[in-house]
Amino acid sequence: MSEKVKLPREVAEAIERTKDKHSTWNNNDLCYIVLNQLGYCQYKNDTDIRLLHDWSNTKELTFAKALINGYEVEETPEDLIKWHHDTWNKEAFNPHHNITESLYRIEGMVITLNILNIKIPGVNADE
Repeated sequence: MSEKVKLPREVAEAIERTKDKHSTWNNNDLCYIVLNQLGYCQYKNDTDIRLLHDWSNTKELTFAKALINGYEVEETPEDLIKWHHDTWNKEAFNPHHNITESLYRIEGMVITLNILNIKIPGVNADE
């Protein structure tokens, strides 16, 4: 089996919402409507179809591969920071781990993000 395609979160979520809204559509239908101008004209007022059409405008093959082979959400830098923050936070409360080390990591991460004026919900900003 072929490798899953990595898609931006907003594209993956738009595909899922579209499949939920149009449960009778198969992958061929979705490809036709998103990639074909005639198909797109019928649904261009749908915000998810418009997002998929605009994103796949120069990525037609990637879009088709994602529908055929499956896809996963590509992690953003914010996702990776949040993952490390949550992991270190769990370690801090593990009695078999050095709590001080984990708390220093978290504190260093938060200080760095604040210096760079980067806000990540659940790390250094409210969710």
